[in-house]
Amino acid sequence: MIIRWLGAFGRLSDLSQSLDWEFGNRRDVAAEIVTDKSHLDWCHIGLVVKNSAARKKYRGDVWSVTTQRGVRLVPTRGEHDSGSPHQEAICRPKYAAVVVKGSISAKTWQVVREAANRHGVPVVRLCSDGELRDV
Repeated sequence: MIIRWLGAFGRLSDLSQSLDWEFGNRRDVAAEIVTDKSHLDWCHIGLVVKNSAARKKYRGDVWSVTTQRGVRLVPTRGEHDSGSPHQEAICRPKYAAVVVKGSISAKTWQVVREAANRHGVPVVRLCSDGELRDV
């Protein structure tokens, strides 16, 4: 499975705005390829990317870089340089669900459910066994 993890929202935005932006985005995104578990421990909210949306897969990190021609995604570190057997993909932003990993507050659950309803997708949980389960 492929998951676009969220966590780049800061003081000037919030989770709800971040989710709305992701669902409205039309540019390619970087997302983690999850085989047995997620290797991004600090992320708790993400979007399940439809498998058909993967354009290219890499063993390691993919980051956005800005050039004179605009922003583009490039592989930047191999899996051994990233500190884990981490794999990412460049994907079209086509999402099948909002995913939750670990524990989140009741307020965050409310934001997640409201965003999922707005965008017509289910909410699922990524469990410790690497499986997605309905919430």
